[in-house]
Amino acid sequence: IPPCYVGENVKISNSVIGPHVSIGAGTELVNCNIRNSIIQQDTHLKNLISADSMIGSKVVYNGHTLDLSLGDFTTIS
Repeated sequence: IPPCYVGENVKISNSVIGPHVSIGAGTELVNCNIRNSIIQQDTHLKNLISADSMIGSKVVYNGHTLDLSLGDFTTIS
């Protein structure tokens, strides 16, 4: 849903993205619903429902939430 920015080599599967979402290069999103958020590069998110969030680089997340801020190199599963 525009406006969105999607970096190079991003994989999006079974997800709704936007509006106002920026996704960094090399990120993978599976079963996600994300709006008004920034996701940095090389991050892997699965089963995430998120709004108004900032997610750092190299984050691995598998779960559910509404508002989320995670720093670089975070792993939650």
